[in-house]
Amino acid sequence: MTMGETLGANHSQLDPGMEGRGDLMQQVEELRRVIAEKDAEIAELREALYYDDLTDLPNRRGLQMYFKGRAENLDPLTPVAVISLDVNGLKEVNDNYGHEVGDNLLLNVAGVLSSAMRDSDIVARYGGDEFVMLVFFDQSQYDGLRVQPNHNTGMLVASLDSVKDRILKSLQEETKKKIQVDYSAGAALTTVGELCKCEDILRSSAMKQADEAMYENKRVNKQGRQIE
Repeated sequence: MTMGETLGANHSQLDPGMEGRGDLMQQVEELRRVIAEKDAEIAELREALYYDDLTDLPNRRGLQMYFKGRAENLDPLTPVAVISLDVNGLKEVNDNYGHEVGDNLLLNVAGVLSSAMRDSDIVARYGGDEFVMLVFFDQSQYDGLRVQPNHNTGMLVASLDSVKDRILKSLQEETKKKIQVDYSAGAALTTVGELCKCEDILRSSAMKQADEAMYENKRVNKQGRQIE
């Protein structure tokens, strides 16, 4: 056998191995593609599970998830305000101007509430026109203040009123004047430790108190704080 024939024979013997490695690389690339697609699907499912599809704010599950993440680094006795806000007149806006305008209104409200809160606070949308905020009080700011569950002090009540006023003022300044809408807000004070005992913050006693205060605000001021 000549040297050329030997090389040819060796080449033919290597071909199956080369082809095998080529097939393996194709399989690896295909596996990577499938994994990337599955990761994207999981990300979409997670988005749908924890976030409101209109405003991108946390939904009911997202509220719980974010709270647990914050609570891990906080003293259980840290005061936290639960603020319930209801946008009134959304149905009328939808009926008179269309759902696209109503959606834009909710997007505007969501944006204003988010900008009015600190990064450490949580804003969520859990219903058509219903929003909830968790405001965590800085212990250093309040000089070691400690509160019992659901016990309001003058200092903290004033602080809650200030937070609500800031939100309502922002809504008045930022919402366009073409549409008239009013809204009501209520707040309750509890502690991080108390909220940690609840599997669902929206079923907590603090949320119930905040809702009651919000409905009382709506009842007392039928005209609400109107955006004209």
